[in-house]
Amino acid sequence: MFFSQGKKKAELKFWKAELRRYMQWYLGKEPLYGFPFPVSEEKVTGYGLRIDAAMTWLKLFQEKKYPSDLKLNSDAFVGLKVLDVGCGPFPNLFAFSHCERHGLDPLIDLYRKTGYPLDIWQKQGFYYHSSPAEKMTFPEAYFDAIVSVNAIDHVDNFKRTAEEIRRVLKKGGIIRMHVHYHKRTQTEPLQLNDKVFLNHYNWVVGLKKIVEDNKKDIGYYTAPSDEKFVVWGNY
Repeated sequence: MFFSQGKKKAELKFWKAELRRYMQWYLGKEPLYGFPFPVSEEKVTGYGLRIDAAMTWLKLFQEKKYPSDLKLNSDAFVGLKVLDVGCGPFPNLFAFSHCERHGLDPLIDLYRKTGYPLDIWQKQGFYYHSSPAEKMTFPEAYFDAIVSVNAIDHVDNFKRTAEEIRRVLKKGGIIRMHVHYHKRTQTEPLQLNDKVFLNHYNWVVGLKKIVEDNKKDIGYYTAPSDEKFVVWGNY
């Protein structure tokens, strides 16, 4: 994820707009991805509108989305050290219980400046790492499991990213990836398919296609007919 200035600006524009939309959704003023407005007893409160809204979206949507997209139960990583590659601003691994949760993204510091409450989430037990996927700062064989949800198509160098994931994952470790197949865009520059993915992840023992679908986000999003979402894993 070596971001060009244009790509970085486009990513931040998206996440700034999302934060505004979370607030409107929280207030019951603007629908968001067709997901129901939160009722009063579901809302996080006490931090101010911006943070309350982001934390409520995490609790109600993101923490349901990750297990759903990855086709895993919440206890899938008990006792393991897990890395989320391309985590974005949210600590989505909170969806999984009793594990050590890490997130990697090159825009971490900018998410914080944009207004996402990363410092609060870090105090709650999520470890953010600001680094490109192509050049991770971790030692070899550091993680028991590595996941990625609709993010691996954002990297610029798919080959290098796969090599880094192999380097930092323990031998026999768990891989689980939710991969978006689509035409190239400014922020998603890779046009992936089964052949490309398998060519770079053929080192994963037991790798198989878990599911192929046109839906994601707990079923609230349906992809156009020329796109699909594929979950790969060895677990």
